[in-house]
Amino acid sequence: MFLKCKSDFLSKKQIYFNNTILTMNKVMFCGGYAQIYSTNHKQLVVRTFIVPTLCHIEQAETEFQIQHQLSEYFVIKLYHQIIEQERVFQVLEKAHQVTLTTKNFTIQAAKIIEYLHQNNIIHRDIKYENFIQLDNLLKICDFSSATTKTYTKEDLLNNNIRNQLQNEIELCTTEDYLPPEYINLLSGQNLTEKADVFTFGVMIYFLLFGQKPFENKQAASNGKYKLPKQVDEMYFSLLEMSLRKNQSERSSMTEILKILK
Repeated sequence: MFLKCKSDFLSKKQIYFNNTILTMNKVMFCGGYAQIYSTNHKQLVVRTFIVPTLCHIEQAETEFQIQHQLSEYFVIKLYHQIIEQERVFQVLEKAHQVTLTTKNFTIQAAKIIEYLHQNNIIHRDIKYENFIQLDNLLKICDFSSATTKTYTKEDLLNNNIRNQLQNEIELCTTEDYLPPEYINLLSGQNLTEKADVFTFGVMIYFLLFGQKPFENKQAASNGKYKLPKQVDEMYFSLLEMSLRKNQSERSSMTEILKILK
């Protein structure tokens, strides 16, 4: 259930949670539309963002519901959520920036995404910035883009469905990571969890080589990218399996995990 508790909202800098007053202190992170604040509780942070329309509020509700049903082993804990004055306040467990090796990160991230897909959840915004670390354990955060819905190519012929999806893609995803079927919704492809497989490949490519695999949307639509001459066989296979133009030809995260060792 989406929590809308005016009694928990004390001010723009204070909220009531678990029989204590949480005071929001310094901004720890400022993203495209959200800010994360440290608090007077060393194990908790507050994430806040604006929800100016009903659509944004519904997406915040979906994020809360999805995050609550998932295992805390893979997902950052979301303890509490409040909406007040067109702004959402989320109480989260405090974690840290990722310091894992590329290989360790790759394997843990793949397991997390596989877990999401096993629970019929498509994240839609897989990128390095949406992973955090607690001790040596990787967790995923920011489910503002997540969905449980898949769409067939026939569904996408419906103008209302397509326009709604286009708005969601523009608002909730990251342009440099978009899979071909998100760039062109009339490409004749279904929209499935394989979108996350593609963005996973983009993320790993960036971690390995310090740049994105595609120069622009056109290149991404065509699935054309270059690899340096010397690439570890494991990563070569991973990228080849994940960055395929047609989503139906991409491997699943379970299949990708089999080559990660």
